[in-house]
This record gives sequence, structure tokens and C-alpha cells, in this order.
Amino acid sequence: LSYINLKNKKFNSLISLFLASHNSVLNPDGFGVFVNNRIYKSDMPGYMITNIKQICSTDKPIMMHVRKASVNSKNKENKAHPFAFGCYILMHNGTLEPKSGKIPDDMIDSEYFALELSKKGNRTVEALQETMKNFKGKFAFLIYNQDENSYYAVRGKTADLNIVRITIGDVSGFIINTET
Repeated sequence: LSYINLKNKKFNSLISLFLASHNSVLNPDGFGVFVNNRIYKSDMPGYMITNIKQICSTDKPIMMHVRKASVNSKNKENKAHPFAFGCYILMHNGTLEPKSGKIPDDMIDSEYFALELSKKGNRTVEALQETMKNFKGKFAFLIYNQDENSYYAVRGKTADLNIVRITIGDVSGFIINTET
């Protein structure tokens, strides 16, 4: 597990906006952002969200996701990330499946994983280790634990995870990307 702590850091929302707008052309199946303890979601691509600058105007950390639904995804609508269950806010790239059983028909893999994670308690590292015992696949997560006020970047053995620290003037933060 890779751990990132963004406590007391400022994040530049314009950089997030650029990345989301650029990637939303390639990932057009939804857009979501967690900012100021609120989640905004849309089935539209990020570049079509006209008030994104107002939504993301903050000096607090921002989690932003642009969705590309899996080819055989049973649920393509209303499944933009992030997902919130218990103390966790989770975004995911990749494909996960339970080692036994199946994902409920009204959920996608990321959503189901977030639900199962929330059942394992509020200590993120231990909860992740326990939850991963029941899942397989290629994955990278960005998880915010509201109880710990901490962010976690997590990847599986075969997933790419790029973390870049940025500083512009007195504003600093991280860009986390799972694709090059």
C-alpha cells in the first residue's frame, strides 16, 4: 500500500480541472468529484460540466474521476465515482471481482468494493487487507478516510500508479494518475 497524507495541504483546483477535461474526452461515461465534504456526479463527460470551476474552488484537497465504463458493464448510467460508504470515499480504475459469489445486479465492481471495505472498520490499511482477501483483479484506488482525514493511493501488483507532487507558489498537492 502507498500512503499519501494531504492534511493541511492546499491543492490547486485549476490543475485538476485541466486533467479532468483532458481525460474526459477519452473517458466519456461519467464524471465525479469529492470536494468540501460533498460529492458531485454526472453521467456526462467532465468537459461538459460548465460549473466545474465553481464546484472545485477551494483550498482543500479534491478527488476527481472521469469514468470509462467497461465494455460489458451491466450498469453504465449513474455509476460515476466516487462512492461513499461509511467513513470511506473511494475511486477506482481497473476491474475487480469477488473470489466467490457475485457483484449485486444494481452495483458495479468499484461500488461493491467500497461497500465491502466499509464493513471492515475504519482503519484503512487493515480494512483494505481484509477486503482484498475476497477480491481479485487489476486495480488502483484513491481512498479518503474521513475518520482519519487521510488519503491513500493503492495499487494491485499489475496496475500502474503515478504520483507527482506539485507546487505552484504557496499551493502544493499531488496528481495521482493510473494511466500514462
